[in-house]
This record gives sequence, C-alpha cells and structure tokens, in this order.
Amino acid sequence: MVIRMGEKKLDKLLALETLKSSLSQESFDSLLDELGFTQAEFDRRMKGIYKEYDFILALHMLDICDSITLIDETYSSVFDVYSSDVLVSLKNGKKFLIEIKSTNDQSYSISMGNLNNRINYANKNGLELYFAISIAGGFWMLFESSYLLNNGGKIKIDDFHNTKLREILNIKSYAFLNYEFISIFSTRADKHVIKGYYFDPYGELSSEEFKYNGKRVYKIKNREKDKSDFIKLFLFEALKDRSSNENQSIKDLGSGLTKITEVGTNQCISELEFLLSPIKHLYRNNISSAKEYLDNLKDSDKKIDYNIHTIRYLLSTLKPSPIEIFTQKDLEKKRAY
Repeated sequence: MVIRMGEKKLDKLLALETLKSSLSQESFDSLLDELGFTQAEFDRRMKGIYKEYDFILALHMLDICDSITLIDETYSSVFDVYSSDVLVSLKNGKKFLIEIKSTNDQSYSISMGNLNNRINYANKNGLELYFAISIAGGFWMLFESSYLLNNGGKIKIDDFHNTKLREILNIKSYAFLNYEFISIFSTRADKHVIKGYYFDPYGELSSEEFKYNGKRVYKIKNREKDKSDFIKLFLFEALKDRSSNENQSIKDLGSGLTKITEVGTNQCISELEFLLSPIKHLYRNNISSAKEYLDNLKDSDKKIDYNIHTIRYLLSTLKPSPIEIFTQKDLEKKRAY
C-alpha cells in the first residue's frame, strides 16, 4: 500500500524511518534533501502513514472482517487511477473500499476533484467508498463518500453525530465524565515494582489506582492477587493519554518514588482508542506502533495478544460503568425497534 504523493512513495519514507536511528542528524538531513523531503514534510507524512496502519490493525482486531486487502498504489499515478487504501470484506457479506485520512487539525478537507475521482473509481468497481478520518490527532470517524460530497469535502468534530463507525464496523464509544489515575513510580531496584510498566525518568510502576465518579474502580500493586488485573493497566492507556493532556500533576515523594495524578473531566473515547493505545506502551519486542505490531504478527507464528472481545469484557467488569454513547441515528434506530 502506498499513499498517493507523486514520486515521494511510501517505500522511501519507510526506508528513511528505518535508517533514522542509525544516522547522525547531519547524514539524515542530507538524505532528506537528496530525496526531496523537508523535515516538516517527512514528519507529517510519517504521521499519516502510521495512522493508516493504526486503522488497518484496528480492523483486524475488531474480528468482523472476512478479509482485509491493502491496495498497492505504487503505479497508480502512471495510469491516472485514484484507488483507495483498503478493500474490506466483512463476515456479514458487505464489501467496500476505505480511504484512510488523518490530520492534527480540528477539521479535515479534501478537494472536490480528488473526492470525485475516488468516488468514480469505486463506482466503476461496483463498490461503496467510505472515508475513515482521524482529526485532532486521534479522533476517528467513518463516513460514506456521499456525506463528504454533500459537505463540500469537509469534516469537523461536530460531524461525529453522523459517523458510521457503529453502523458499519460495530465500534462503540463511551463517555467517562469524572475520573482520576493515581500512579506511583519507583527508580529503586526492588521487588515491589510491576516489571515492564516504565515511565522515563520516574522508573517502574509500583501501584496504580483508578477512580471513576469519585469511586475506586481498582487499585493494583505487585501482589499475587492483583496479577490478573495487570491487563487493565494497558486497557486504560487511552484514558490516561487523554487525562495526562488535560490535567497532570507530578510530585516527588522522595526515596526514588514519584506520584503522578491524572484527572479527566469529560472524555468521549471510542473502542478504536482502547484497541490502539496499549500498543504504544507495550515496550517489548521493540513494538511501539501498529506497523511494528503488524510486522511482528507477519514475521512470527504468534497470534494477536488481544482484540475487541478482550476490551469489551474488561469494560463490562467496571463498576461503576462508563456511559455508552449513541449517535442520533443510533437512537432513532433503537426507537424503531
């Protein structure tokens, strides 16, 4: 799969990304210049590429796809073809194309000419076309191409009410109104830390407490009785990522201990984030992105660690429970029954 970008193809970008860690900044800048990239363009392109892998891995983890076919666009520009990124066949028989787009801005836009070319390609192949769009750095939505056409090619946060994530991909969203994480990290080499949960420069995790609406949901330490709950530490990385940006305080407790408190007030989080956030915090087998996770699956016989069923089971065990969010169309459909 290659993103349409003239002669600046995905293979060159990924090769640069692979070489980056082994090169001096001067050598890397020289390569960028030779291949016709600026540092800003390289960073932007790589973020977009990794967002594509995020969504592709999420499709796999949803356990609803019969097949996921990545479309190689390497020579699309030669033949003036505007194909999409992924061809998806669901287990229920539905088959369609998905174009994956992302931006850190509060809105996304595509030119009407580009949009019409992609719609025409889908129509010629007798397939529906959907756009999976991540805006504001990670807020995912899914729309039929006709929705973008009627919207002048623009998507904003407010369009969430019309997303097709739930209807097409059965992806649910939840509201967490008032929650708090209290984590203790330790730089001391002792048996009380939870190995593998590291936050530089504060050391390894010693304990974590999660409160929701003022009530303790769990408190986990490195104790035998807590070990079955360790997976929750990964599950809630999505919430912790959000709350750390909203309200985070760090307090030095002395003796190598640090207390980090993260508070969230009103966050809407989809199952996509619950699926993807833990991967950025795995810190094992050199995995820290969806692409590396997919490469690991491809290069070994190892099965996927967790999927949507794991996430839903863990969410169902929470007391009190998060609030499941329905779009207006979801509510209308529920009322019809």
